[in-house]
Amino acid sequence: MAKPKITRLSDPSNPYGARKTPTRARTADEKMDAASRSRSAPERAKPKPSQPAKKSQYMEARERAINSRIDRADPPRRSKK
Repeated sequence: MAKPKITRLSDPSNPYGARKTPTRARTADEKMDAASRSRSAPERAKPKPSQPAKKSQYMEARERAINSRIDRADPPRRSKK
């Protein structure tokens, strides 16, 4: 048996995942009730700006060691063609 060709998920001829019965249109009262509930949601508090994390003594010493190695390193040699 051949599988049905599906163009889109929203296609009414799609046998997979489609609703068996059409949905009922909402009344004006239901629409108004839903709109008032969506508008009455409390406003979310804005998150406080995060402070940069203070580096530990180990990380400061590690960065100083790496940077000093880079500063003292010889410049890269040009490659021969």
